[in-house]
Formats: sequence, structure tokens, C-alpha cells
Amino acid sequence: MSNENIASIIGKVQKLLSLASNNTNENECKTARELADKLIQQYRLSMADIESKGGESESFLSRKVCEGGKRRQWVEVLLHALCQTYGGAFFFTSQRSGGCGGRGGGIGGIGKQSYTVIAQESDLSVIEYMLSYLCAEVDRLARWNTGGQGIAASNGFRSGCAAGISSQFSELRASMRVSAEAAGQSTALVLLDKRQELASAHMNAENNLTKGACLTGGTDYDSMRHGYSEGRKVNINRKGIESGNNNRQLG
Repeated sequence: MSNENIASIIGKVQKLLSLASNNTNENECKTARELADKLIQQYRLSMADIESKGGESESFLSRKVCEGGKRRQWVEVLLHALCQTYGGAFFFTSQRSGGCGGRGGGIGGIGKQSYTVIAQESDLSVIEYMLSYLCAEVDRLARWNTGGQGIAASNGFRSGCAAGISSQFSELRASMRVSAEAAGQSTALVLLDKRQELASAHMNAENNLTKGACLTGGTDYDSMRHGYSEGRKVNINRKGIESGNNNRQLG
């Protein structure tokens, strides 16, 4: 399994999602996004199938996928859904500098937050790209729907939107399982199921982690409900993988 393989898939997915984002035709937009997701799922199953038959498995890598001034609850919701779906684990790191005594306190203190994902090489590439794409979608929808309504409305919308997207990934995983079993890929599916557990074990073995505080999406519940409804419309293919497909379609 080479970097070129997953790079080729990501390139195709990028083109399809770009087509979807720039297309005003709803049916064509939906088709492009469904094809993008199908490419990813077919690739992962085909590679897991090779691994189940004695092929070499990929090593686990860690990479920062998102940085900013503070933690963002809606980003963590997306990361959780992506890691569950694509076999990864993540943790956040918070640092402060400047201010009183150079420790980040008081006036002039600056906070920095980063998210690191651990996954097998190809899964990590998928998680990283999909996170970038979905964050851009949530931001775009939030600007469109809550512009001028204040920070609370914007944050609430983003939180709800991420939850709506996450709910679709839950349905996608269930559908993928049914389709994979119908296609006779149960052994490959077992390997994929174990990837998140293995990624979590690798993360805990390599890092001295402590439990962080839980975040909420705010108290603007009307904006959260609106965001959830819009998040459900972000087209994540829930049909799973059609039986009879093979990796020759991936090019």
C-alpha cells in the first residue's frame, strides 16, 4: 500500500466535493458527494480485505490536523464522528504563553489549542481531508444563516450543524456494515472495526494524557436546532457500499 494510492483517492474526492460545493443543481451536487464517500469506503474495505489475506498493514501515525486560539466544541464533535467512522483517535493540547510571568495568565496572555489525530496512514489522510472539508462547510453555513446575529447564535448553529452531520455518520456506519456483509467482506469489516481501538491504544501508549473538561455548544437552543437541521442536509452518503463493486473502480 503506497502513499500514491491514497493520494490518488483524496485527489478524486477533492474534485468531487469541489464540484458539489460549486454546483447549484441539487441532484448533481448530491451525486458528486455520494461518489466521493463511496470512493473512500471502497478504498478502505479493499485495503482491509488485502490485509485480512496476509497483506502488510500500515503503521500508525500522528498529525496535528487543526490549530486555533481555543477549543471548539463543534470541531470536536466532527472529529469524534470522523474517528469513529474512519478508525482514528484524537486528543487536544492547550498551551498558554505571555502575560503574567510568561505563563499565559492575566493581560497579554495568549492561548493556543491544537488537535492531533492518530490513525493508520491512509485513514489519517481521509480524516484530515474530511475534517477540512466539513469545517469549511459548517463555517459557510454558519455565516449564511447567522450573519449579524451575534456570537451565541453563531456558536449554537455550528454546534447543532456538527451534531447533524455526526448523526449522518452514525447511519453511514450502520449502512456500510450491512452492505459489506452482503458483499462477503465480513473479515475486512472486522479489521476496520478494530482500527479505532488500536489507534486509541497507540495514542495512550505514546502520550501522557489527562482528561479535559467537557464543552457545551452554548445556550442558544433555537440556533442549535436550526444548525442541526442544516447539518442533516450536508450530503453524507448513507447508502453504504453497493455489492459487487471492486477496487478497479478506484483507478
